[in-house]
Amino acid sequence: EPVTVTVLCGHRIVPPFAGDGAEPGQVGVNWAELPDGSRVAQRGNDEIELPSGSVYGKRWHDAVAAKDRDRDRLEKTQAAVAARAACPPATTA
Repeated sequence: EPVTVTVLCGHRIVPPFAGDGAEPGQVGVNWAELPDGSRVAQRGNDEIELPSGSVYGKRWHDAVAAKDRDRDRLEKTQAAVAARAACPPATTA
């Protein structure tokens, strides 16, 4: 079903600081993938209305891995919800 996504993320412009002499981290990226497969880039502090079938994604290093991970997580959640709906209600003796 459609949903409004509001995101407040840091480190989308300024890289995360490093400690102990390490190099700073990489900035992240947020996007929404619509049912037709197109992507809409999102800022760190943003809001978007998503139609049913959309996926919201974020990445730190590898957009493909993040997209796959987010889609896998969504599919697992949908499967768990479907499994719960298929279970008969608990009865009391």
